[in-house]
Amino acid sequence: QQSSSSSSSSLSSPLPAVHTTLGNVYGQQQKLDLALEEYNQALEVLLLRQQEQQQQAQVNSAVVTDIAATHNNRGFMLQGMGDVPAALEAHQQAIEVLNTDKNDGSNDDDSDSEQQEQINDPFVARQLALA
Repeated sequence: QQSSSSSSSSLSSPLPAVHTTLGNVYGQQQKLDLALEEYNQALEVLLLRQQEQQQQAQVNSAVVTDIAATHNNRGFMLQGMGDVPAALEAHQQAIEVLNTDKNDGSNDDDSDSEQQEQINDPFVARQLALA
């Protein structure tokens, strides 16, 4: 487990991506509880990263996109586990994160097109259609 004592290291840490990858692998193996745990750990690091960036007035829209994608991944795992209300809540959180980012002006044109590219991604589109 990574120490949270060094805030600058968490800003550049690949840890959320590693947790997300593990979550994806566990999901493919139908180990949904383990996948959800990995997504929760990724989300925890991403939220810390966002908080640190806000304190430094350097909010990166890629972090916001990653937070929304992680909420979305959690929703898929919760749905697979049969917890439809929690799945819907997770998907709503993803939408809220993106809407909040767009409405607060911290989102730039590049991140809008980046988010649109994710939505246009066939895998993401298929997963959203299944939700």
